[in-house]
Amino acid sequence: MNRMRLSLLGSLALHAGDGQPLRLPTRKAEALLAYLALEGQRPLRRDHLAALLWSGADAAAALASLRQCLSLIGKACGPGWVLGDGRNLQLAAARFTVDVPAFEAALADTDLDTLAAVGAVYRGQLLVGLALGEPAFDDWLQARRQRLHEQALHLFERLGDGLQAAGRIEPALQATLRLLELDPLHEPAHRRLMRLQASLGRRSAALRQYQVCVDVLRRELGAE
Repeated sequence: MNRMRLSLLGSLALHAGDGQPLRLPTRKAEALLAYLALEGQRPLRRDHLAALLWSGADAAAALASLRQCLSLIGKACGPGWVLGDGRNLQLAAARFTVDVPAFEAALADTDLDTLAAVGAVYRGQLLVGLALGEPAFDDWLQARRQRLHEQALHLFERLGDGLQAAGRIEPALQATLRLLELDPLHEPAHRRLMRLQASLGRRSAALRQYQVCVDVLRRELGAE
């Protein structure tokens, strides 16, 4: 069976096994599928999911909305995408390839090429643009986003260190640029980028990077 591919880093994207894009019709459907993908390695209570996504409704109405949302996802994903009973739900993990668990699992690798490939998976923050106005869900999402963001920063720091030490200057430069995209205030990354540009004979680029660093630190932090 070809697995569906669920990408949660950046904006949510869902594809069938043959690469055909699949569309979820509502933001709640996206949120529910994402939450099950990241938290559903164990059974999750239906009433917990209902309260998470429909906190303003009474329990019966929230559960009815949950059933409707599950039906909408089922129309996109087909039967058997979720496992459950009258009380619990769990993502059918065998039906999906999900980018976030794969990203986190590969962070412990030490091979530079593997880490570079992992870095390419990080397309952006978790579920960019998705906010429901549901406090419990939005708090969960913000915490998850922050954790993944910090993991990505550490990954690109490691890549820059390792590639520079291996004499792979151009890839090290690209990893450092990616780090600065994620954290423009990362002063050590600015310094590394200046050194890498200078080592490639790009003196004017190194000087421009110095000015970028000066400007961003002054503008954002009021610091020299």
